[in-house]
Amino acid sequence: MRAGYRHKKLIVTPHPDAQFSVTSPVCIGANSVVLHRKYASAITYSWNFDGGTAIPGGNNPGPHNVSWSTAGLHNLILTVTKYSCQTKDSSFITVNPVPPAPVISQNNLVLMSSTATTYQWFLNGNIISGATSHFIPFYKWILYC
Repeated sequence: MRAGYRHKKLIVTPHPDAQFSVTSPVCIGANSVVLHRKYASAITYSWNFDGGTAIPGGNNPGPHNVSWSTAGLHNLILTVTKYSCQTKDSSFITVNPVPPAPVISQNNLVLMSSTATTYQWFLNGNIISGATSHFIPFYKWILYC
């Protein structure tokens, strides 16, 4: 070894992984589950939920239940730092407006719903199997009431 030089140990670490998962789409007020995919020790997390309210929130890997009060496309960003190395990842989530409540009308012994994308009829809070049309013959269920 040459005079005046000392050996130093150099540790090279890879950039941390910032990938995360998000459930999309959701409606206004409904929760999307946001979670960092690869938890590791000695990592710091910085989330930007783009106006969303996160529970529990904070700078941890999650899972976070995030909801938004406005419809639209929201950009979530996670910055992960480990040993001064920093990585960012982002993902978009679609937040849809809450659909209007259906209007139910009765025509003789048939119940009809206003126009919707999908239909599912319930009786006393329970799903009526196969009742997925915009109308349902009321006489079929009158015996169960």
